[in-house]
Amino acid sequence: MAATTSSKDTTVTKNERFNDMLVTLNKEIGKDEWITMLQHCSSWIPKATREKKENAYEIFKCLKERNKITIDDTKLLEELLVNIGRKDLVTIVEKYHQETLE
Repeated sequence: MAATTSSKDTTVTKNERFNDMLVTLNKEIGKDEWITMLQHCSSWIPKATREKKENAYEIFKCLKERNKITIDDTKLLEELLVNIGRKDLVTIVEKYHQETLE
């Protein structure tokens, strides 16, 4: 019997790629940058929650939980990267989108 790929399997792969991208971004973002990023998130993340965040990945996770960034919508993520002066990291997000289209 031949193996079939369901849309659920594709979603898992997409989720894994998305999380891998977020981990990669986290590794590239320094402490001062994620603190600045956190300040830019005041409209979406309450102060008490922001105060508990210890790295960029935790910010991304919080934004995911609030559906501000999703596997298909990374506009806010890209804006945050530009706002902290890391336009170079936007290329990682662009690469993620190219890979998910393949």
